[in-house]
Amino acid sequence: MIPARGPNRPDSQGRAGAGVGARDPLLDLPDGLPPRVREYLEPLQTEQGRTWLNWAVGALALLSFFAFLAAGADTPANPVLGAPSTTTTLPPPKPARIAGFNEIHIAVNQFPGFSAAVRRFCGVHAATPEQQAKGLMNRADLAGYDAMVFTFAGDTDQPFYMKNVRFGLTAGFFDAAGHFLGGTDMVPCITRTRKCPTYTAPGNQKFRFVLETQQGGLNRMGITPGATVTVGGGCV
Repeated sequence: MIPARGPNRPDSQGRAGAGVGARDPLLDLPDGLPPRVREYLEPLQTEQGRTWLNWAVGALALLSFFAFLAAGADTPANPVLGAPSTTTTLPPPKPARIAGFNEIHIAVNQFPGFSAAVRRFCGVHAATPEQQAKGLMNRADLAGYDAMVFTFAGDTDQPFYMKNVRFGLTAGFFDAAGHFLGGTDMVPCITRTRKCPTYTAPGNQKFRFVLETQQGGLNRMGITPGATVTVGGGCV
C-alpha cells in the first residue's frame, strides 16, 4: 500500500497535496490563454476559489427561480372546466319563410354545463292554437328550417297528427327544463275524410314543448338522451 501524504506536504516530485489554497491538477488551465483571462481563472483552481464559485452558481440559481415565479404570476390563469354561462343575447324574432309564423332560436346542449357543447339552430314557431292546428299541413318540407317548434303555456299531453303533411317527421318532446323525453316518428296521412293516427310522448309523459323535424333530424341536431334544449328569441 502507499502511505498517505499529509496535507500540503510536497511529494517526491515537489507537488503539494490537496489542502486549502492548494491547486487542483485536474483543473489545470490550458496553455495559450490570454494573460488577463488566466489572471481571472487561476484563483478558481484552489479549494477556496471553488467554494466561491459554488456560492455564485447557487445565488444565480436562486435568482433564476424567483424570476421564474415572477414571470408565471403575469401569465393568464389556467382554463377551468366547469359550468360556464351559456347566456347569449338574441335578436327579436323575425317573420318566417312560412307565412303566418315567426322564426325561433333553438339551442341544443349535448353535454349540459359545458358551453362548448351548445349547437344553435333556427326553427319556425307555432305558438298560438291556430298556428299549432295548421302546423306543416299541405307542406312537403320545412322551407330550409331545422324544425317547427310547438310551445305551450303549461305541461300538456296534447296529441299530434300528420293530416295532409306530405313528408315524414320525427317529434321530439321536452319538459319545462328542456330535458329530452324521447322522440316519435310520424308518417304522412293524406286524406279528406279518414281519421289520422295520433302521436304522443313516449310513455304518455307530459311535455312543455315539441320539435318537429324531418325524420332523422333529431340525431342530426345532436338531440339524444341526456341532451337539453332551450328555445326562444330570434335566430342568430
